[in-house]
Amino acid sequence: MLSVNVVRVGASGNANLSGVKVVRTGNAASSNTYRIWGLKTHDAGDGERLYAGVVCTAENSGHKDDLNAQVYAYDLTSNTWSGPVLSFPLNYERQDYGGNSNVYSRGWHPWSSNYYDMLFAFDENIGAGGGNFAQPIFSDIEFTSGGDMILGFLDRGGMQMGHLNNRPGAPYGPGGGSVSYVSAGDILRAGKDNSSSWTIENDGTTNGVGGTRSTVSTDTPAGPGGKEFFGGEKFTTFNHYELSFGGIAFYPNTSEVPFSAFDPTANLNTGGILWLDEFDGSFERGAQLYDASLTGNFAKGVGLGDIELLCNVAPLEIGNYVWEDTDGDGIQDACEPGISGVTVQLYDNSGILKASTTTDVNGQYYFSHSDSLTQTWATTPDSVQTNTQYYIVVGNGQYSNEQMIITLGSPKIS
Repeated sequence: MLSVNVVRVGASGNANLSGVKVVRTGNAASSNTYRIWGLKTHDAGDGERLYAGVVCTAENSGHKDDLNAQVYAYDLTSNTWSGPVLSFPLNYERQDYGGNSNVYSRGWHPWSSNYYDMLFAFDENIGAGGGNFAQPIFSDIEFTSGGDMILGFLDRGGMQMGHLNNRPGAPYGPGGGSVSYVSAGDILRAGKDNSSSWTIENDGTTNGVGGTRSTVSTDTPAGPGGKEFFGGEKFTTFNHYELSFGGIAFYPNTSEVPFSAFDPTANLNTGGILWLDEFDGSFERGAQLYDASLTGNFAKGVGLGDIELLCNVAPLEIGNYVWEDTDGDGIQDACEPGISGVTVQLYDNSGILKASTTTDVNGQYYFSHSDSLTQTWATTPDSVQTNTQYYIVVGNGQYSNEQMIITLGSPKIS
């Protein structure tokens, strides 16, 4: 059970959190601790809610099978919690951080502040080679245009160890030499079942209400059930398969998922941004923000935080002209006049009316969003969505014999 005091600030839906109180949830041992981190406000079709990412750290029990992740929803109108709307174990096998078939390095580990717990992974990697003891922090949540969740996880070990730090001495560690950390965060996808339920990907596939999404990656084991959806999260030159620093964003008009990561280009011990494809999880491009020459850099430790888009997403429009084809050739010629007062309706590919409008004195019309005074939207989401097929019906009820249906040429609108 999760209890968080939320204070809403202004009309924008921004919220401050205080007074976090966590008690036992699910089947995990009663002594385990739950940590809240990632937050996101979103309207899934039943009003705006604050979604909170929580992880059972297993730091008290020390058992990997107690590790799990959950998402709770807070109704900003009724001030009530619901959920978990998503819950899944974190004991799935992942790819090794360095591709050396070290089973100990695969998967998540219970949280620990004891260097001796990590020593097995580090002992053979003293120095610049690095080691790994991945501990999950549920660091970020984003939503796609179709309502699926994208989940960011950072590796707590990357913030504990950093890069080329001295090994702790007695009584905390053996001392001597230095150690570098290779982060092993993750980025996952959960399909939307309805407005109050999501299901984590399985073998690289989600089956949400917005459609089935499957990875193009063949790597396994890599995620829950086998393959992982975002298979492009890797740097194969040096067999690094878990690059995420846990900060993610979603840019709907490009269907791209940028996230913070190490080694985003061909340069080692660097940090920056990677972009993955929202439809199949494949790699698109990378950008480097810091390198190993920077004094005090974290290299492959967690050296970057969250990603936020500073500009609003550019609006989408469908339109824009109904005219009199005086010569009947189907081509808009010069001086052929627009027709005012024509009813124009927007339908989705299931035949559901989304919006309606009327052509102006010049024969022009547009569909964009409900903020426009010239458009009446019948359903939510009340705006033109990316990667969605629409049908335009012109003059419905204004012709005695038939209606004219125009189908957009591409299902993707950008």
